[in-house]
Amino acid sequence: MHMSEEIKSTGNTLQEGQQIIINQVAKKKSNGIGTAGFVLALIAICFGFTPLIGGLFVWTVGVLGLILSFAGVFKKPRGLAIAGLSISLITIIVKIVLMSVMFAGVGALGKELDKATKERAKTPENAIQSNGKQDISSSIKNEDFQEFIQKFKSDYDFQLSRIKFSKIGVSKGDWYFWDKNLIFSGFRTINGEEYEGKFSIYPEKCEYQLGIPFSGYLATLTFTKIDGQWYLTKFDDFADEDY
Repeated sequence: MHMSEEIKSTGNTLQEGQQIIINQVAKKKSNGIGTAGFVLALIAICFGFTPLIGGLFVWTVGVLGLILSFAGVFKKPRGLAIAGLSISLITIIVKIVLMSVMFAGVGALGKELDKATKERAKTPENAIQSNGKQDISSSIKNEDFQEFIQKFKSDYDFQLSRIKFSKIGVSKGDWYFWDKNLIFSGFRTINGEEYEGKFSIYPEKCEYQLGIPFSGYLATLTFTKIDGQWYLTKFDDFADEDY
């Protein structure tokens, strides 16, 4: 073909002496998957340690960025994919370490609180409830007889609540109040008569005897500990020739 011939490749007529210049533009290659992984990795590391969105959001974005970056490494160009892979790994590793430290701290705090609670349970003030009333659940098992008998002879309602009427053979309506004038230790003159009161105290059973020496009169009150509390379970009021 001569240059003088008309060439209709572009729709124009080339004249003799004109030069044909062909510009070849090279197509630039891209790695979309690697780029997407890099962007997600940046988002994960930028927002991964903020209080509000640093939880499930980071794990989702970070893991997704790791997967996309890893897939992008096998395509060219690999630069952004490698960078995204590195950032994702660093973010996830740091997040795992921080969570491990946090859970270890929470576990240690829980142990300390449990230890403090057990220590507090051993202290005397633990016997006081938050409403200011005494918690008798623990002390009730070891009710002291001396404290019991003081209240028994000074509080009529309390005395009635601590008498097993079904066992003593006296009805509640016929019971007379054994107050401090009738329950004492030693000798005392009552209505012109000299009375003697004495206690026989044992771990689970106590007896109180009130009598007039050399008169044959003797009353006996027998107290028994039931479920940690003292109760009057036997009452004898009769003449004893040997007394």
